[in-house]
Amino acid sequence: MRWLQADLGDDPGAVLPAGPYDLIVLARYVNPAVYRPLVERLRCGGILLCEQHVVSSDDVIGPKNPAYRLRQNELLRAFVSEEVTAHQVLYYREGIVTDPDGRNAALAQLVLCRKCNGPDE
Repeated sequence: MRWLQADLGDDPGAVLPAGPYDLIVLARYVNPAVYRPLVERLRCGGILLCEQHVVSSDDVIGPKNPAYRLRQNELLRAFVSEEVTAHQVLYYREGIVTDPDGRNAALAQLVLCRKCNGPDE
């Protein structure tokens, strides 16, 4: 088993080898431009776990700048668009969660599986 940690910036291709990967985790980094390149790097049957801060009127942790928070269902819509189609959303949830340190966070959580295109993939 091999692990790789990378700061994606705006171009995952610049820092992340082509793969394929069994698992990709994208945690609390809002940059929709990286969604498609990450899904494309998943192995057939590979999993993407994605967790992003969402806009909330509750007292929650995370960025105060709304540019770094997604709107309601924005993460889900990004993965059911025509541009990102080689997948199946297995789980989606938005709401207030309690982080391990006891503070509340407003999060969108998504689990996605890359579909297989054929028996040779």
